[in-house]
Amino acid sequence: MITPTLGIVLPLYNERSRVARTFDEVLLWAHRKPHWRFLLVDDGSLDGGGDELRRLHQERPAVNTEILVLPANLGKCGAIRRGFQQLQTDLLCFTDGDLAFSLDHVERLELALEHFDVVIGNRNLVIQHENTSLRRRLMGGVFNRLVRVLLSLPYHDTQAGLKGFRASAARAIFARQRIASFGFDAELLCIARSLGLTIGEIPARVLDDHNYKLGKVKLLKDSLLMLGDIFRIRSNLRRRLYV
Repeated sequence: MITPTLGIVLPLYNERSRVARTFDEVLLWAHRKPHWRFLLVDDGSLDGGGDELRRLHQERPAVNTEILVLPANLGKCGAIRRGFQQLQTDLLCFTDGDLAFSLDHVERLELALEHFDVVIGNRNLVIQHENTSLRRRLMGGVFNRLVRVLLSLPYHDTQAGLKGFRASAARAIFARQRIASFGFDAELLCIARSLGLTIGEIPARVLDDHNYKLGKVKLLKDSLLMLGDIFRIRSNLRRRLYV
């Protein structure tokens, strides 16, 4: 049996209609990459996604594919943390469970982690079709600008759901992580920089057929929550809570 060296967490929440597609793609890559270990985490879905995931895994088990169905919703960061705790590999990464990014991005993360402690996906490094509304793109641009200015992060895309870590770096970062909501991506990078860890970037292209499902009201609400997260992270940095 090949010992897995890279663990991949794919968090899913209320994605029953996409679970089968994700599971099929994961199985395909699991056979190609026997040294990878996939962990699909259902984050307490209310639409039966966890039951569907159990059914698929029971019907088509794979040696290097696991599932974790959480009894209650922990949020994306909590689901990723639980997944990382379960995996025992030298390298760890997470990517969106709806496969906004194709899994060949994980190969690039793996290669980049030979040189960096943390590697993040950056959607601004590629030219891609925009399948999001102008409103969302503008708000996303404003948020990234605020992150760079208020948190002194030099990265133009902190929010892409595609990040990899050496296991030792992941343990150190998540032990200090405090933000459970949308700002957790930016917080992870602030903690990494506070610890003196090296951070690299790879181009990240969203699949052309991927559709964002966020409505206007939720977009505004979440934007306000994200702004609050930025100021909480800024306060934590000033209080040196990450070192």
